[in-house]
Amino acid sequence: MVCYLQPIIGKINYNTINKIYMFQITDAMNTYNKAIDMIYTKQYKLYTLKDDEDYILYLEKENFRIAGSDPLSLLAISYINDSDMQLPKEQHDLLVNQFDAIAINFILQKKFRINVTSAYSSNGYDWVGKKKDEIYYAGSVLKLLGLILLVECFGKNWQSANIPLHLNDIPEF
Repeated sequence: MVCYLQPIIGKINYNTINKIYMFQITDAMNTYNKAIDMIYTKQYKLYTLKDDEDYILYLEKENFRIAGSDPLSLLAISYINDSDMQLPKEQHDLLVNQFDAIAINFILQKKFRINVTSAYSSNGYDWVGKKKDEIYYAGSVLKLLGLILLVECFGKNWQSANIPLHLNDIPEF
């Protein structure tokens, strides 16, 4: 499946009244597998290190290489990398790195409101993205952007999309 992550032009009519769609990571394996599929579609490579107990993933394309802890965040980073978007120095925040700051900017450009709350998480804070009848929950801003990208690509029933299993086939670096 090829997903073109471009803004949707026009209006989508779901023929629903007062229905709220909530998106969150409830099945990490399925979510991460779909993120890996989108990463591969974008011509990126993923690697692990041999004997790595922390299971760090490495994302690579041409002269770009970065490490991350989960495929959903790396999907967001690949989207940011392909955009060539850079924030002006005066917009850099000392509390977030540049990828987080750019992810926030992308989410805002997609017309989402962003909140950070501890109301839904027992072990920290959740990032919440809201847009019309959609609410997204994730543990980081990169995961939030990755989740938004999954729904844009696979639709509201993204968890039931049938794609090949990639999780067990990530080569060693």
